[in-house]
Amino acid sequence: MFDQVKQDLQWLANSPALVAEKALGFPTVGTLDEVNPSDADLARALETRQAKHLRLGIYFEDLVELSLRCRPGVSNVRRGIAIRENKRTLGELDFLFRNDRGQQEHWEVAVKFYLYHQEQDPNPNRCFLGPRTVDRMDRKVHRMRDHQLPLPLTPPAMECLGLGGPIQSKALVRGRLFYPLEMDWQECHVDTISAPDHLRGWWTPLSSLAQIPSAEHYLIVRKCDWLTCPPASPHHRLHTLDSLKLQLCIGRLHPVQVIGVDADHRELHRGFVVPDPWPQAAER
Repeated sequence: MFDQVKQDLQWLANSPALVAEKALGFPTVGTLDEVNPSDADLARALETRQAKHLRLGIYFEDLVELSLRCRPGVSNVRRGIAIRENKRTLGELDFLFRNDRGQQEHWEVAVKFYLYHQEQDPNPNRCFLGPRTVDRMDRKVHRMRDHQLPLPLTPPAMECLGLGGPIQSKALVRGRLFYPLEMDWQECHVDTISAPDHLRGWWTPLSSLAQIPSAEHYLIVRKCDWLTCPPASPHHRLHTLDSLKLQLCIGRLHPVQVIGVDADHRELHRGFVVPDPWPQAAER
């Protein structure tokens, strides 16, 4: 019942950082120890994962909270702490806890998926867009660096938290960057924001679907499966390239994530198929 949540927790623990530490100006959280939460904790995360209108960021925070609460020596885990001054909310801390050395740590966490569109801007740092184009990687990084990560070090936050001691802020940012098929999407590095070993994928407009990397089968995945590949089941239709194209041509006007798997249902690669022309079509 909880296999997919456990798989997502393993992904959280083992996947590399998405954003370079030098771009954030604060330490980043690397790999984490794998944990074994209780069935009750897994059930709460599964409920979020299966929500009709899933907010992937909330589910990711659930995974981080599970990981923290199950780590030996970690205590006083708090989530979503509002910082206020004179009845005005200045911001919110994602996580605050005492680590296994007795020190206070503050984590800002995010899971993001961006597509590199090289014609977006002369500065490649500004060319990573969310699938629906409402989000941009450089803006997210700047907000974390300039506002979210320094927030607990401000006088209003120190007064509000009342901890009376130092706090170390860290960023835990996971996700994947997707590059156009015509680029060397498995190796290229075009910007100064992303971590050098970040997870990668491809993207292509629907009109160029025939050029996607080969696979035994393809899956069209829901947002809840953007972290890890869903298991083989009757609920996940396996497509040939022809049936994939037919399915995507039926009324889909938004970007769709696709996973290529081998004969044993092991993930080979993943990418986004976007409407023509993208990003203009996604902005309508």
